[in-house]
Amino acid sequence: MRNDTNTPATPTAMDPEVQRQRLVPWLAACLPDAQDLQVSPLQRPGGGISNETYFVQVQYRQQGQPVERTLVLRWPPKGVTAFPREVYDMGRQYRLLRALASTTVPVPPVLGLEEDANVLGAPFYVMDKVQGWVPSDFPPYHVAGPLFEASVADRQQLWWNAVEAIAHIHTLDWRAAGLSFLGEPGDGSDFIPSQIALYDAVHALNGEPLAPVLARTREWLLKHSYTPRHIGLCWGDARLGNLIVRDQ
Repeated sequence: MRNDTNTPATPTAMDPEVQRQRLVPWLAACLPDAQDLQVSPLQRPGGGISNETYFVQVQYRQQGQPVERTLVLRWPPKGVTAFPREVYDMGRQYRLLRALASTTVPVPPVLGLEEDANVLGAPFYVMDKVQGWVPSDFPPYHVAGPLFEASVADRQQLWWNAVEAIAHIHTLDWRAAGLSFLGEPGDGSDFIPSQIALYDAVHALNGEPLAPVLARTREWLLKHSYTPRHIGLCWGDARLGNLIVRDQ
């Protein structure tokens, strides 16, 4: 069910057990071949401010065989947000992941989307959890943790794998992938002004004057805006902390 507005609903508080109970029939509709479906309470991992993220364990039988899966639920954050509220469009995020599934860009499999905030208190989507580990921000991955303890060869391999993932995103044929719903970019000359407008909206949430160095940077970027030679999908927050690392 879809919302009639482009602005995502603000999440409302809902009892976790009520959410779990409501999630059972919703998941059953997404998994029509699942029998004896059992759903665990929602668990929230640490880290991340873009969306609220929860893990849920599901168990069921399919064609007589037991199946166990860890699913990930994502919905907009409650209260204070890092970005303007309209940025938290779960439908858009879901459709992007679904479209990228048939490309060389590594994304988790998505299971379903719900845009009716009455189901769990906010629009949400569900995807499979990808096994692996994430380079930590707290403590920073360059002072502690698996990456810090890894060999030089393993660090180099991780670095080049990250560069390869970025290359797959930025060289993607976005038209062939069906990404026009993100907005036709035209000749790309409006990219920097539109990004500056987004940053202006983000900064407005702080209610503080723009720092002089940022003001000068803003004016320089607007003054030197250009028409790019290549238009493509852009990973706006490319960093190791936004990657899942797993052994092949």
